[in-house]
Amino acid sequence: MCRLGFAKGRLLGALAVLVIQASGPTAHGNALDSAAFVPSKPPGVQLEGLRADPNLAVTELGWMERQRAKVGLAVPLWERGAWRMTLPGFIEIHNRDSNAPFPHQFWRARVAVALGQARSVRLGTQRAHLFWDVALAHESDHETANLVFAERSQRASQTGFEAVNDYRTSLYENLVSLAAGLVLPWGPTTVLVEGAFEGHFLSCTDAASVGVCDYTQVAGAQGVTGRLGVVITHREARRWWQRGYLALHADQSAGGRQVLREARAKLDAGLAWPTQRAGQWALAASLLSGNRIGQTRDTEAVTLGVYLRWVPALSSYIP
Repeated sequence: MCRLGFAKGRLLGALAVLVIQASGPTAHGNALDSAAFVPSKPPGVQLEGLRADPNLAVTELGWMERQRAKVGLAVPLWERGAWRMTLPGFIEIHNRDSNAPFPHQFWRARVAVALGQARSVRLGTQRAHLFWDVALAHESDHETANLVFAERSQRASQTGFEAVNDYRTSLYENLVSLAAGLVLPWGPTTVLVEGAFEGHFLSCTDAASVGVCDYTQVAGAQGVTGRLGVVITHREARRWWQRGYLALHADQSAGGRQVLREARAKLDAGLAWPTQRAGQWALAASLLSGNRIGQTRDTEAVTLGVYLRWVPALSSYIP
């Protein structure tokens, strides 16, 4: 009996050691090596929802020269392992010279289908998150009140001739894009850096040069665009000032046949409030320099703005 009891004791002791080892550093290391690794950052913060990109599919209400409102969402369509497909889209309404309490003069809509992959990578002693996607997108810009502004357009500035901007024609663009980015810890912060290359086809964003944009006038590849974005957030969120973030966006278009040559930079600085059930809220000030956005893109401005933004949890692409 003593020998049997001693054997049982040794067996129980071995099992206890195995349990301790399984729940210790070995299991933790396996979790870090998995594709589901999440870099250190404020709990629940959706970095992609803090981008300064004007084409971000989010919901926001703000002021940029005049009233501006957007309703957008990135709908997940399919996911398997590290791969996923999303359907980002939005409708944005904004004013140019109206003091009405609600935006109504211009509107633009954008929809895309994106297929991408996200994985954990090791950078020295640090772990980072690498992602990329390829997308096909369409945008259409319109006015709602037969607006004509007597102002100097970008095309007029380039040619030296004065022109009247007639916004009664619609602009549209179709593009295919390849984007890649990296999320990595940097001191007390987490940084997102991304870049993209876009090729335009069957597009018309330079109505001033052709008089009117007509689907029967366009054919072939007509221009390219490069985009760069950076988002910086604090890795902790225990105090209100640790919820702050900075976001920078810059894009440059090499215009071609009926595609306007554009360049703009946008800087956002604000506070983000991620929640468990109500998505993520962000309140920020914004500085835009370069071409305006949407139907009035053929004119340039340097302007300040402010916005309140909301991103639902289901629109998250970067863990």
